[in-house]
Amino acid sequence: MENTESCPKSEPRGFLHCLVCAVCFALGLGLTCFGIGRRLPFPDVTVVRPKMEWLTQHGDEFDLMVIGSSRVQHQFMPALFDQVAADNGRPVRSANVGIAAMFPPEDAYLIEQVLRRPHRRLRWVLIELWPFTEQVDQAMGASNRMDYWHDSRRMWLFTRRSVADFRRADWKGAGSLGKRIDLFGKLLTDWSSNFCAFLRRSTNYGQGAALLSERMGEEKRRSKFENGGPKGDGWVDPGEGQPMNARMRNEYELKLAALRAKPPGHLDDPLAETSLRGSIEKLRAEGIEPILFLAPALDRQHFWPKRLLESVALFDISDPERYPDLYDPANRREETHLNLPGSALYTRDLALQFVEHTRGLPH
Repeated sequence: MENTESCPKSEPRGFLHCLVCAVCFALGLGLTCFGIGRRLPFPDVTVVRPKMEWLTQHGDEFDLMVIGSSRVQHQFMPALFDQVAADNGRPVRSANVGIAAMFPPEDAYLIEQVLRRPHRRLRWVLIELWPFTEQVDQAMGASNRMDYWHDSRRMWLFTRRSVADFRRADWKGAGSLGKRIDLFGKLLTDWSSNFCAFLRRSTNYGQGAALLSERMGEEKRRSKFENGGPKGDGWVDPGEGQPMNARMRNEYELKLAALRAKPPGHLDDPLAETSLRGSIEKLRAEGIEPILFLAPALDRQHFWPKRLLESVALFDISDPERYPDLYDPANRREETHLNLPGSALYTRDLALQFVEHTRGLPH
């Protein structure tokens, strides 16, 4: 007769067997995706890929790079910076590595990509100060611009931020159960959006079609940022909004008056500081000096990594009293960005601070 008493004993072994198989499958899939990812070209991300390809070919030609958001991409003019620096006894060749809407921790990932490319002459990297990105940009969420930098290190930072947000949330003040559920849903959505980007990057989602297109020799989209732009230094004239119209000017002047009445405060952001510290350590390990800077803006708070500022230089050109020309409406495209004349002043002020900072150093 069949021994039915032995059947229940096989259930734990069956569950354990399934668990081991699932773990092995996950590990195998992960290793396979990782191996494939190492062989894929840099993702076709607007602005980012052309600049990375340009640095792959010309990275050894620059002494200084400036990395930041559109306040770098649209406003930092390397040719003018080099001219002002040379006229004041510090000849250098600089590059614009700004990417619009790039905030921590994407900027840290980009710095790592720069260091993987030729950079034998590189001695200085100027990094625009920004706090940790507050939420997923939904416009980027549907593109590979959101995915390409979401590696495990960046995902861990987002997870830490989500845990901190969950602990800080005012659950009692939220009111009814429905509003608490809405608050929880928002926090979960912010984290899950980043996690989905991490999964898409980890599994190389969509990269097969891109690789096939390249292998078949399909014509690649041309970008104005290819070959480093018209002057081969990373800068492209945005060519718009010169100057503000009457309505924009009136709104801008009201906000500027409010800023002068109550100067911006300092924002302590531990996660942004953690991300920035990692970049600083990597740069210094390569013998490159990191320099931080604050761009002229109407922000009510400035990220201020006070512990890092004890050992890292800061170029602060965000004070409307010390730099009134940078806040003159005549030099603005809108409240966030400078126009061409304003960009020239901004570049000049950065160059003069750089010359003063490096005075006495060997050429």
